Amino acid sequence: MKYDEAMQDLENIWKQASEKFDLSDNTLKSGVKVGGDITNGRQYIDLYISYKRKNRWNAGLAYHQKDKESGPKIIVKKYYKGENTDPNLSRCEFEYENKKDAIDLFIEHIKNIQKL
Repeated sequence: MKYDEAMQDLENIWKQASEKFDLSDNTLKSGVKVGGDITNGRQYIDLYISYKRKNRWNAGLAYHQKDKESGPKIIVKKYYKGENTDPNLSRCEFEYENKKDAIDLFIEHIKNIQKL
């Protein structure tokens, strides 16, 4: 996968979520963000989208790819407060071929967070 493809893919997923839900209460920057692993050179691709409410619940979907030759992974998370401190962290990793399942889970996490 190329960086631009991943960026476009995530923009489309964010748009899909925005059309399905009112995300105006997102306390984080909306849209695609660059992760720290790309900045420091540990990953070829580290891009993500996330939704966090004032109640500190967070849902995120990230694309990670170690290098140009490896396949991309999609990681979907849901957690409360800080990811590293939540004993109930939900973290699922998907192969790119299972992108639809990852998107469905991310959408489900947003739906559940908006009920809290």
